[in-house]
Amino acid sequence: MQDNPAPNSCCSTQPTCNPAQPPERRSFLKCFFASILGGIALLASPIAGLGFFAAPLCKTGGSDDKFTKVTNLKTLPADGKPRKFTVIDTQKDAWTKYPMLPIGNVFLIRNADDQITALSDICPHLACGVSLQTIGDKQLYNCPCHDSQFEPDGKTMAHTLKADGSQGPKSISPRALDSLTVKIDPSGDVLVAYKKFKTGRPTKEVE
Repeated sequence: MQDNPAPNSCCSTQPTCNPAQPPERRSFLKCFFASILGGIALLASPIAGLGFFAAPLCKTGGSDDKFTKVTNLKTLPADGKPRKFTVIDTQKDAWTKYPMLPIGNVFLIRNADDQITALSDICPHLACGVSLQTIGDKQLYNCPCHDSQFEPDGKTMAHTLKADGSQGPKSISPRALDSLTVKIDPSGDVLVAYKKFKTGRPTKEVE
């Protein structure tokens, strides 16, 4: 007598018994997932390119000051009088480096004890360039744009002076001229950490 197999049993020798997915369904799933991966790859490419171009714009300067040679002690008399010098250095924007161009001006003051003070020539009010002038018997920095004048050490004068030496309007600069860090190297070169600061504010904030 021959046993009959159970109606729902699968035999390992009968491949047709395996509950496999139909070929059409497997092909559809492959195409579906391939499309998703392809879309992700297409999106990633422009994002990566955008990151390449945007990265320089997102960079911030380091905390260390960059010092630039301005002059030498031989050309800076120790008489306490301000003298104006142009700062020349390489310039960089987001992608390009420019060789040795003027980046600003500073006033240097060397005292008899060889202490050197560096002041930016940018008025903290609205960024006009100040000039050194003698009014009456007083030497001072004068802003040609608005009513602001500064003492030889950079402090804001309470009131401006008119050409005849009489008292003028109150100085409107929100702070004194911005001082800059100076150091002298062994060869006598005067190095300045040149920076620009935000205007119209009572405190120094680097741009």
